[in-house]
Amino acid sequence: MDKSALRKEFLAKRKALLDELKNKYSKQICGHIMNMPQFERAKTVAAYSAIGSEVDLSPVVFESGKEIALPVCVEGDTLVFKKVGDKTTLENGTFGIAEPKETQPEILPEEIDLILVPGAVFDKSGGRIGYGKGYYDRILPHLSKECTIIGVAYSLQIADEIETEPHDIKVSLIVTEEGIHECINGASI
Repeated sequence: MDKSALRKEFLAKRKALLDELKNKYSKQICGHIMNMPQFERAKTVAAYSAIGSEVDLSPVVFESGKEIALPVCVEGDTLVFKKVGDKTTLENGTFGIAEPKETQPEILPEEIDLILVPGAVFDKSGGRIGYGKGYYDRILPHLSKECTIIGVAYSLQIADEIETEPHDIKVSLIVTEEGIHECINGASI
């Protein structure tokens, strides 16, 4: 099955998940993330603002005590990360997604110790299919080699195997409501 068909199939599964379960699973996923040794060691964590049926990372963003950076879409197709303070430092940005205000300081990719990456589908070897715009595909190569790349998803978003392309960067770990899954061939940059 091609990427587009897989994306459509798995996003439909995610969207069909009851709100009650999405909320419960999101809290479990955030708990797993905040208890990870990699998270505890990280000084600066890049996360994302959930949209639609994505895993809600609000507890990680606002309750972890970490320096958190969220993506801001600039120049149409480029992501930059900006520091988050509290909820008052956010505004609705591109696509209606909450993002740090323009006045918030930028965090350079090489300053990020751990990044939480959304996606439509992940596989057991760390492969990822995003939403088709390539935002994360363009930013991940610029992260430090020591940065831990973590896929965040519900367990129903994990496929046995997906086709990846040579430029695709794999995640090292995937966190779902079931726990932390170390990827078989998860690559570092």
